[in-house]
Amino acid sequence: MIYLDTTTRKLQAVLAGAVAANQPKVSVFFYDVLPQSSSSVRRGAPQISTLNSNTDVDICDAPVLQGIIRNIHTIFVYNRDTSAVTVTIKIDDAGTETELVKQTLSAGSSLIYEDQRGWQGIDPITLPIADTTEIVKGSADDTKRIRFEVDGLTTGTTRIITVLDANFTIGAATQAEQEAASSVAVSVTPGRQHYHPCANKGWVRFAVNGSVNASFNVDSVTDTNPGDWTVVWTTDFSTANYQADVTPCGTEGSYVTGHDVPAGGTLRVWCANGSTGALTDPTTGISVSARGDQ
Repeated sequence: MIYLDTTTRKLQAVLAGAVAANQPKVSVFFYDVLPQSSSSVRRGAPQISTLNSNTDVDICDAPVLQGIIRNIHTIFVYNRDTSAVTVTIKIDDAGTETELVKQTLSAGSSLIYEDQRGWQGIDPITLPIADTTEIVKGSADDTKRIRFEVDGLTTGTTRIITVLDANFTIGAATQAEQEAASSVAVSVTPGRQHYHPCANKGWVRFAVNGSVNASFNVDSVTDTNPGDWTVVWTTDFSTANYQADVTPCGTEGSYVTGHDVPAGGTLRVWCANGSTGALTDPTTGISVSARGDQ
């Protein structure tokens, strides 16, 4: 608490030097306690001052009568200058000075004192802010911070983030969330999309000799016999209970395709002549896709 309890004790402010353009403004809010009064009502008032560079300025006068205690409730020092200033707040008691605080304020910043809270500096928010600025901190752990990074945008471009009319989480869905396939509050990244139950966990198109033309999650294809191949998955399925499709590639002939009971890491696929049932190679190749848990 700051209080002035004699008729010679007053509050002053002074700058370390001359300002560049505008003198800072100081607002002091106080109330007087009158010991001879039976009233409990506080008698308050503000005092507004303009500083004068390195010349002392009275920002709160001393009480006019002995016995009055002037309690300082709030002090606002606003730097209106275009450059930083250093301000000192002090008590002057008939020429004896006691410094209370000395603070450098950037242009537009304020120094604030509040009774029972002390001093704090407040910087202005000028939009837009730099993407190096941390804008949110944790309520339980204020060392947890977030900021937005925009340096990856095209030069001269403004991107718009539109908020959904629902609660949602900013971040990628986990593998478990993709497999559960129930959340509508998280987004999906390319590396996690395939964990959804409806997504292909592996697929391949290969020539009749087992040469792979294109694939996903397929380690190799072995050509065992005509019309008989084994697909080896890069990442195994968690069980043999997965679904697979086998399709012949080609326009000549009639074919029947299928697969044996799957294994977690491999799948034997076959192609047969539609008329005779004999295993045979189609004219071009085979396409295989599979869905299930991994």
